[in-house]
Amino acid sequence: MENASFLKLDYISISYDFNVAKLKWISKFNLFIAANNVFTITGYTGVDPETNINGLSFGIDQYNVYPKTRSVTFGLKATF
Repeated sequence: MENASFLKLDYISISYDFNVAKLKWISKFNLFIAANNVFTITGYTGVDPETNINGLSFGIDQYNVYPKTRSVTFGLKATF
């Protein structure tokens, strides 16, 4: 028996709109960054403290799955 309490930041997105009023050739310009699975704070020693809730496997560590991946996306949006 193990405590699987956790605090998780699963998704965050930050965006900034630049003031392009002085430029005639572009009407909008936006820069953004987004991240999935940012961090998990836990004392749990298993693969993932988020257990499966499908049927009878509730509360059982799922060793036949891959750990959740972290991804970061950068981008820009421009309207001409």
